[in-house]
Amino acid sequence: MSSTVGVVGCGRWGSVHLNNLLEMKRIGLIGRVVACDLTEKTTQSFLNSDARYRTWQAMCKSEKLDLIVLATPNNTHYPLGMAFLAENIKTLIEKPFAPTFEEAAGLIQQAKANDTVVFCGHLLRHHPGVIRMAQILLEDQIGNPTSILYRRTSLREKPQSMNLLDGLASHGVDLLAYFFPQRFDFSVSSNFQPSAIKAESTLLEFSTNPSRTEPHVTGRIEVGWGAAQERREIHIKGDRGTTSLDFGQHEQLQLNGINIQLESSSNPLLAQILASLTCDKMTSKQESAILSTVVNMEQVKTCTTRQS
Repeated sequence: MSSTVGVVGCGRWGSVHLNNLLEMKRIGLIGRVVACDLTEKTTQSFLNSDARYRTWQAMCKSEKLDLIVLATPNNTHYPLGMAFLAENIKTLIEKPFAPTFEEAAGLIQQAKANDTVVFCGHLLRHHPGVIRMAQILLEDQIGNPTSILYRRTSLREKPQSMNLLDGLASHGVDLLAYFFPQRFDFSVSSNFQPSAIKAESTLLEFSTNPSRTEPHVTGRIEVGWGAAQERREIHIKGDRGTTSLDFGQHEQLQLNGINIQLESSSNPLLAQILASLTCDKMTSKQESAILSTVVNMEQVKTCTTRQS
């Protein structure tokens, strides 16, 4: 493929994107990789990229970009996303997509008005194990789902510029919209004992809205930095079985206690980029997925502020 992909913001996660893109170029999946960061030292660390820029304006003027990955600080996602979409460039905005429903809707409308597409960086939707879990639910292999647990604890100390909800919990919140596309009610547990999570940690408890007609689902999102153990887990219980995934790997999951090999072991980040490059129009499903997660995150932040 001859596609050109640019990364704007080459910090910790932006550099992960760049290294992944450079590997994609090496194996012939894309043609050109360019980097943009305000700090010259940062961009110079990627001398193997095809070009390096200090401003996004210079990059857009010099390159014919098929996709931009926006990995800058959170407070810049909305204005920069609007600017790139106004240039008719497909844009993958890293989480958080937008702080409010109105801004998220604005980004989507900007994409549609300029006949392009905007994506959100919730890469677990492209994890082969998560996709298989959704298929298990669709095929009724564990019966009616009754509960879900998302656990993400990190050995890393809390990054100075990142809050716990956007940094760790948002993937779990997004999976609710992926597995169960319905409205949730959230609360913050007051009796959480963070003995295994020695730094910043949060336990979110949630359930489907009782006014809805779908089967009732309850669950937990456990996240923390500075933990004693690195954990990446999803557990879903049904009334006739269970399924579990360690999403730190892409080879297998468990169904009713038995290891099941996944048909694909593809890197979710690579799959996300390829999906973005091949998508040429915003769909109602994409729009709903983005907005549902933004609404859920707004509710999570409201309940944590109220109970803090």
